[in-house]
Amino acid sequence: MSDRSQPNAPTPPDHAATFVSENSADFPTPVQSDEKRVEEQTEEASRWLAAIVKNSDDAIISKSLEGRITSWNAGAERIFGYTEAEAVGQPITLIIPTELQPEEAHILNRLRVGERIDHFETVRVRKDGSPVNVALTISPVRDSSGKILGASKIARDITERKRTEEALREREEELRWVFDLSAQVPWTADPDGRVLTFSQHWVELTGLSREQLLNEGWKSVVHPEDLPLMVKAWEHALRTGDPYDVEHRVRTVSGEYCWMRSRAYPRRDSSGRIVKWYGTIEDIQERKQAQEAIVRQAQLLDQAYEAILVRDDEDRILYWNQGAERIYGWTAEEARGRISHELLNTISPEPLEIVRVALQERGHWEGELVHTTKSGERITVQSHWVSETGKPGAHVLEINFDFDLTEQKRLIAREEQARAEARAERRFHELLEAAPDAIFELATDGRIVLINRAAERLFGYSRQELLGHSVDMLVPTALRQQHAHEREAYIANPRTRPMGSGLLEGQRKDGTRFPVEISLSPVHREKAVHTAAVVRDVSERRQTEEQVRLLQERYTAELTASNRELALRNQEIERANRLKSEFLASMSHELRTPLHTIVGFAELLAEELEGSLNPKQKRFVSHIQKDSLHLLELINDILDLSKIEAGKLQLHRETFDARPVLEEVLSSVAPFAAAKSIAIEHHWCEPFTLQADRVRFKQILYNLLSNAVKFTPEGGQVSIACSTVEGWAQFCVADTGVGIAAEEQAAIFEKFHQVGATTKGVREGTGLGLPITKHLVEEHGGRLWVESQPGAGSRFYFILPL
Repeated sequence: MSDRSQPNAPTPPDHAATFVSENSADFPTPVQSDEKRVEEQTEEASRWLAAIVKNSDDAIISKSLEGRITSWNAGAERIFGYTEAEAVGQPITLIIPTELQPEEAHILNRLRVGERIDHFETVRVRKDGSPVNVALTISPVRDSSGKILGASKIARDITERKRTEEALREREEELRWVFDLSAQVPWTADPDGRVLTFSQHWVELTGLSREQLLNEGWKSVVHPEDLPLMVKAWEHALRTGDPYDVEHRVRTVSGEYCWMRSRAYPRRDSSGRIVKWYGTIEDIQERKQAQEAIVRQAQLLDQAYEAILVRDDEDRILYWNQGAERIYGWTAEEARGRISHELLNTISPEPLEIVRVALQERGHWEGELVHTTKSGERITVQSHWVSETGKPGAHVLEINFDFDLTEQKRLIAREEQARAEARAERRFHELLEAAPDAIFELATDGRIVLINRAAERLFGYSRQELLGHSVDMLVPTALRQQHAHEREAYIANPRTRPMGSGLLEGQRKDGTRFPVEISLSPVHREKAVHTAAVVRDVSERRQTEEQVRLLQERYTAELTASNRELALRNQEIERANRLKSEFLASMSHELRTPLHTIVGFAELLAEELEGSLNPKQKRFVSHIQKDSLHLLELINDILDLSKIEAGKLQLHRETFDARPVLEEVLSSVAPFAAAKSIAIEHHWCEPFTLQADRVRFKQILYNLLSNAVKFTPEGGQVSIACSTVEGWAQFCVADTGVGIAAEEQAAIFEKFHQVGATTKGVREGTGLGLPITKHLVEEHGGRLWVESQPGAGSRFYFILPL
């Protein structure tokens, strides 16, 4: 049955949920005087039982003694496919296959005598005709007097379990076949060492049954001499958990003994505890026979002078003759069982693994090896290796000939060294003669003992004239005494002195003098320290250096004159520029005064205080106002530029709320935008204050907004947004105007530079607005930049510190 139940439901007694009856007298209840309370408790228990039956995953069915279904829960509907309406009243054979219907008569007979049927596994059939494996528990149902009224049945679907059991059975069968057909003999044991399984091959080999071989029965077929070793090794493996590996003899069904190798490895769970041992038994009879044959043959060579040894496939020494004992110093008892290359500390001309591969492929190998004797002496031997069969795992016969190869090697090495020295001496003389500089070797007293051809050419003397004479003959007469003192000081403290550390003079055979550079190095001879001198003629370099010096002096003089002339020109330019700025400032002041008068009277005329104007007059007055204001704007720009260039522009910083200033500038620009049907949007950030020049801040905003309106076509859009970012106030003026190409974006901030035309097709202004705006932003400690693409409008950003 399912373990599911309603929350907080009382646990019914065994099988209480197998049948729902109107009579619930089978449930024990406390004896109470109040019969109504007993009745209520009985009804409550019945409701609990009904809920449990209804929600059970198992099929819970009741039937009469005639075999007709009297109740059918949801689990039965799920397993067999019939609804309660379809099943109740039908014979129970509705879900029993035809061939199994005799079971039902047998079951009813057992129920009539009050027998209970537990965990009866059988097959039933679903509504769609498909079979289903079930486990049945069937109990008789009695009334209060004990009379059997019918039966309750619990059917659990075990199809999945049956499928799993079948798969496991097939897997076990496959493993059994693999187990029995294996060339080796697999076996298993429990953690305590009790053998659990052997393959059929082991049964056939020993003639004992599986039962006889299990646990410790295998000991009966092990050779008595080998059994103690096996038991000791097995007990050690069980105690330590180490792998088990033993060679031993086993009695076969014929009564003869053959050699086997038993191995076992533990399998551990996640905590490291051994849960099982898995082992194999391998027939090594042929290998042992071959090994014994080689040993017998090798014993014939025990008196040979050469070192002869036999090794197994793991390089373990099996045989060690008296020649090996004589050469290497170890006795046979000391050497047998040791790894040969570890015992002899073998050094091979090529890695031992490569040697082994060659041995396996060709069946033999020959070469020289270096071995170490027991006394620690290193000896070289000529070694011959012969494999038994040339296959992996074969034994190897090794013969080592020691005919004092060490001394022979030493003589050969000396000969090779002498030849190498002769070759080096020959190469040295070739290099010496080919050197472009003069080279001398001087004895301690200054005598020349070696020179090259370059020395002959440089000084004009032959080799015979120089060898054996003092090097002082190559120094001018006036400098020879000083040179001798310097040479003696060098001999007293010889050290390498690089070329160029000093400039001297040499004297040729014809008496001419010339500048030279010399490098010196000590040369250690057997009884004294000589000096190697390399002499380089630097006459041409001195001439070139002199020419370069003269050229530098001439160029320096010319450059000084040019710089002086350039400085005078710069002064003139600065003076002209200053005069220009002063003139512009003066003229701007002079022009601004009448312009203010013109603007003022134009405004008075426009107000029509002295009488109405006709349309034509109004148009004329409007032109006067517009052009006068434009001219005033140009004059103001020129004045600002003059102040900037003269360094006289001053900021009057104050603390003010930025938003009212933004709104004031927007109201000034709005009429120009309305005239072109341009919408101006603004996106204010949270209120913030600036520490800046209020007038210049308005000028920055006005210049950027008026430019945006100027270069935006009719019906376009201009927007201004502000935000605060990490101690900065950031403003962005964007438009949907003509845009600016990337290669011109840097030039728009230069004086008098204009990019393209306005939306009216003409150039307007002086090209000073953006340069002045950029300077004002930077004077506040901020930065101004632009992002734009042709046809996609422009976005001018500037930031000011908060």
